[in-house]
Amino acid sequence: MDLNSLYFRHQVLLIRAAASGSRSLRATHVAAAEALAGTIACLQFRSGAPASHGWAAIADPAADFSQCECAA
Repeated sequence: MDLNSLYFRHQVLLIRAAASGSRSLRATHVAAAEALAGTIACLQFRSGAPASHGWAAIADPAADFSQCECAA
């Protein structure tokens, strides 16, 4: 999957989280968006993109995405 598709899916999850009527559903969408941000960070680290650090901070500030395993 290309990065633009991942960016789109991430934005849709954030929009759904903002529009959700319950805390539980909001948390589900936010968690999915954070997991997707981790995938984006991993792909960006592998390609040497400077933006990877920003995505890593969204996903998990304590994680080391420089050695990640993700689908290319």
